[in-house]
Parts: sequence; C-alpha cells; structure tokens
Amino acid sequence: GATRVSLRRVEVRGCGGDAVAGDGAALRAARCVISCQRGHGVVVAGGGSLALADCVVRNCASSGVVVTAGTAAARETRFARCRRFGLEAQGGGRVRVEDCAFADGGICVSDREGWAAGADVRVDRCVVEGQAACLPGISVIGDRVPDVAVRDTTVRGVNGTGVYCLGGRVSLANCDVRAALMAGVEALRSSRVEIRASRVCRNRGGGVVAHAGATCAAFGTTIAENRGGGNVGCFDAATCRLEDCDVAGAVGAMSVHCSRATMTLKNTRVGARDPGGPGVVVSGADSRTNRAKMKLVKAPPSRLYVSGGVLNSLMVAMHPRQDPGDAPSV
Repeated sequence: GATRVSLRRVEVRGCGGDAVAGDGAALRAARCVISCQRGHGVVVAGGGSLALADCVVRNCASSGVVVTAGTAAARETRFARCRRFGLEAQGGGRVRVEDCAFADGGICVSDREGWAAGADVRVDRCVVEGQAACLPGISVIGDRVPDVAVRDTTVRGVNGTGVYCLGGRVSLANCDVRAALMAGVEALRSSRVEIRASRVCRNRGGGVVAHAGATCAAFGTTIAENRGGGNVGCFDAATCRLEDCDVAGAVGAMSVHCSRATMTLKNTRVGARDPGGPGVVVSGADSRTNRAKMKLVKAPPSRLYVSGGVLNSLMVAMHPRQDPGDAPSV
C-alpha cells in the first residue's frame, strides 16, 4: 500500500538536497520545523499528499514547499525566509492554505507540471509580507492553471507586485493588498481577475493594472492612494469593470487611466487627490509603451462606459501619433 509518514514535534534539516521528498507518499507533519540549506523544504510528487499543521518552514535555499503532482494542505503554518517562494504549486490536485503566515517568500501557482481535472487552489485567512526578494506576494502564471481563490487575506509590503496574474482565473474576496513596491494587483494576457469587497491601497506602482488582453472586474472595492500608475490602469486591449467601488486619492498620477482598452464604471466614485488633477483619463496609445520603444499590441480604440457614480473630472486625449480612426470614445 501507499507509504504513510507522520511527524510530530520534529526538526528536519536538509543539507545536501531537499529536506523532505514525498514521492507518492502521504506525509503529515504537526508542530515541526523544516529547513533546507541547498534545496526545497518539502517536495510533493508522484501523486503524494502533504498535510502541515502548526509547523514552521524556514531558511530554504529554494522554495519551502513544492507540489508537482499531488495534493497539499497547510494550516496555521509559518513560512519564513525562503529564497523563492514559501509555497509553490506547479501541478497536481487540490491545494489548501489556511491561517498561514508568509514572510520574505509568498505563494506561486503555475502550470509548469500538469494539473488534474477538478483541481483548484484556495488561500484563506493568510498574511503575506516581507521584502527579502523582488517577487510578487501571490503569483499565478500560465494558461492551464486551475482556479485560484484568495479570501480574507492580507498582502503587504512585498518587494514586487502584490498579486500578479499571467493567465488563469483568480478571485480575491475581502482581501487587503497594500504597500507593494510595484502594482497592487496586475493582470496580463488571458488572465481573468475578479476582486470583491477588498482594499487595494498605497502601492507604489499603481493599484489595479490590466493590460495585454486581460480582463479585470472589481465590485464593492476601495482602490485608493496608490502611486506611480495611479489607482486603476486599463491598457492595450484589456477590459476592466468597476462597480460600486471607491477610487480616490491617487498620488502623482490620474486616478483612472483607460488607453486602447474598454472600461465600464457603474455606481463608482472616482476622485483625484489633487483638486486640479484629472480623475479619469481616456486616451489613445499608451505613452509609456512608446517611450520604451516597444511595439504596441493590436488593440481597438479606447472606450469608456459610465453609469451612475461620481467623477471628479474627465479628460479625453489622443496621442499625437494616433490614427484619427482610433480616437477614444466616451
């Protein structure tokens, strides 16, 4: 039969490789300390399973926990000072992370390995923070990743993007994303991101940013006091929807910017921190892309739809090199 291993109040240190490798085995660990100087802390492969309860996974040269083919559950566990990620799910079945703390190494979900039918990833009541590495707090990468649901979770002070989505479907509910070095929430490519009853505030590279064809929708969410790219940016064939949101107080930038994209505002209040600054800007080609001398993504003209709510101010502008047929519309 399958190998089953239970550890309780054990300290495991890996020096020459991964600290614990569960290839097809079922591993349960409670009140354990796991660290590894030259590899991962725990690797779950071959259809194995992992259950961590009240453990500490720390000081790993790579990721704390890696799931390549199997299932994993972590509850009331602290991940600290892992060079890549605290928990990295590359494939397998269901992954559950509940009431955990991540310091200097967050969570990454990718499609590097294959995912089973019906697989999903849930992150509930966690805290992700720290600036040891220039990595996002939570990353979702790949078009074949399962649905990722993040609830009642705080991401703060990370040295990268708060929540970074490059493909897949991601939902945030009652989350707090703040003080990231880059954007609070960023969606690219085929990503579909839904944000509900959350707060995205005081991030240094913008609040919520969608571009390159991504879809992002926010409901009942506060997006405020973000620097750099403003509170909300929708660029290059992206689609954004804000409903019953409060978008205010961008620092050093417009509050909402729609460029060669489609944005809908419904029952949403948009304001600028500077009374003389624009609340909403609808423009043609994204000037930041031109300055970087990058080829623009093939995109339709900018379109803004507004229903209800309050706009502090509205500016409609064309880029100097823009084709008149691509003029933005409101």
